[in-house]
Amino acid sequence: LGLFRLADRYRGIQKVILGMGDYGFPTRILSRRMGSMWTYTSAADSSLAAPGQASPETLREVYYHSRINASDTILCVIGNPVMHSKSPLIHNRGLKLLGLPYIYIPILVDEIDAFFELAEYLGIAGVSVMVPHKEAVLGHCADVSDEVAYTRACNTLLKREGGWTGSNTDIAGFLLSFKRFLGCHSLSGEKIVVLGAGGAAKGIVFGLKQEGAEILIANRTAAHAERLAGELGCRGIALAKEQYPTIEAFGDIFVQTTSCGMHPYEELDPLALRPHPYEFHLYYDS
Repeated sequence: LGLFRLADRYRGIQKVILGMGDYGFPTRILSRRMGSMWTYTSAADSSLAAPGQASPETLREVYYHSRINASDTILCVIGNPVMHSKSPLIHNRGLKLLGLPYIYIPILVDEIDAFFELAEYLGIAGVSVMVPHKEAVLGHCADVSDEVAYTRACNTLLKREGGWTGSNTDIAGFLLSFKRFLGCHSLSGEKIVVLGAGGAAKGIVFGLKQEGAEILIANRTAAHAERLAGELGCRGIALAKEQYPTIEAFGDIFVQTTSCGMHPYEELDPLALRPHPYEFHLYYDS
């Protein structure tokens, strides 16, 4: 926020304003909007030279850097971590194909209140919300969907005239792909183990319960699993070695919602406490 204010203060003066590391990544993407004479990248034929640095190909092919101007409305994805997200690649390509005047960027966020100050200053119109902020953003919502009101997990924010409106597209998106993967039209009576008890798990368990499935929530901290299970009317258990027989006996379908598999935990398996026969065909990225 301080750098964007500085850019506006010295509007019209030749300058380059740059924030370092992953936190400064938005200043590299929005350098033209900030009035910087240029932005820095890695060399085209080398690996990234510093954290937060983008390659020329990324600037051209993901963010369409040369086309960004002051009239473009900013959309973003927030989280911690966030730089691994494929959302900018997906959404910027879609926005370009639709001819819409938006730019979609990742913003690494620690303090949610500070982010909303930045959002107000930059006129950010829409936000995709990743872990760990799916509950924290609710304090800034003027209105929320029924799914968010029940699960207390929000993954999408839109700025309306009366303030921010929160919704949860995780649920519908997950159920659609999940049933397609299983080749069924109904989940009624299915016994499903949900690994994790965070914001993504809340939305998934809510959706599965609406479909009539029986759920066992397994989480590293048993109290979190039990609390979520109590809220949504299912069972909660510790994701621990001594509980593996119970987990194995419950069902054959597992939904993975923990941070295992996401940067920087790409090699971690939430069920790796001992060798196991599970074969994961579906990974849900929160």
